[in-house]
Amino acid sequence: MGKEKETENIVHGNKRAGFQITYDGVYDLDELLRAITGWFSQWVYDVAPEEHSEKVGSDGKELKIIIKAFRKVTEYVKFVVVVEIVIWREVDVVVDYKGKNLKQQKGEVQVRVKTIMQKNWMKTFSGKQEFLRQTYEKYIMKKTLSNYEDKLRLEGDSLIRLIKEHFAQYHW
Repeated sequence: MGKEKETENIVHGNKRAGFQITYDGVYDLDELLRAITGWFSQWVYDVAPEEHSEKVGSDGKELKIIIKAFRKVTEYVKFVVVVEIVIWREVDVVVDYKGKNLKQQKGEVQVRVKTIMQKNWMKTFSGKQEFLRQTYEKYIMKKTLSNYEDKLRLEGDSLIRLIKEHFAQYHW
């Protein structure tokens, strides 16, 4: 048996980490967070900020932000998206852009995106029914689950593209 053995199929990333985007330069953290939460809103995800930590050092701030969002697709399938933003050596800078002084941040940024398709999230099959769950997924729901996984892949790709485009706009 294959994917039916697991109750979580990781689409972007793996068990240890998500798809990684790295950037070193000037950016607008508030705008990045607005873009990500706007994406969640557009795709109708429920957002739950998991962690926000900040340390100030001699070479700037170190931040870690984890945002977890989920969407109930069916009574059996739920999509989960985890975005982890880690920033090192962040300092505030003022940038002259088209004659305007803009307050931005500068630092090293690492964004990890992990998308997960949770199956049997309501525990419809539990305990001794595990064999039934795997059989149900392998023979009855195989095509449907594959279609949901493809849908999550497209959604995750659009979020990754949005984040990359955010950083690309700062190459002036």
